[in-house]
Amino acid sequence: SRLAFKLAKEQKILEIKSISHKLQVEKAKVENEIAQLTAALKNKVTAEKTAVDADSIRLLADAEKYRQETINDAACKRPQNLDVENYIKLQNEAIKHFGNAAWRHPDAIEAMVGIQNTDARGSKGNGDFNTVLNHTVNQALGVMQMDALKKINCPPKAA
Repeated sequence: SRLAFKLAKEQKILEIKSISHKLQVEKAKVENEIAQLTAALKNKVTAEKTAVDADSIRLLADAEKYRQETINDAACKRPQNLDVENYIKLQNEAIKHFGNAAWRHPDAIEAMVGIQNTDARGSKGNGDFNTVLNHTVNQALGVMQMDALKKINCPPKAA
């Protein structure tokens, strides 16, 4: 009976070890499966976050494009009197700077506009200084205005 009891006890110990081993194998399988599912979930979250970031960037780019188009449209549609006012302001400023330069560098300015003084009484060789000055300033302002219109993609307005 003792021998039978000892054999039964050893058999139970072997069964327990076998069950314990099976449980450890099962536990390893479950842990491996959990690790795989966690990695897959992290990959999915990263992919979705990347897609959301790309959509955000695309939306911001579209909004910026729309904003710039709106600004260009508004600049093209602004009233003609604003262009005239801006033109007059530019013309006055250009004449002021041109006059200041004429005082500082009379020879260079006269050479630029093609005027030669013939005598001290004020008679001019190639034309009246004010006429040539206005023509030169108007040409410069016309170029400036065309450059400004090109920058905002507006067709030039008919004069």
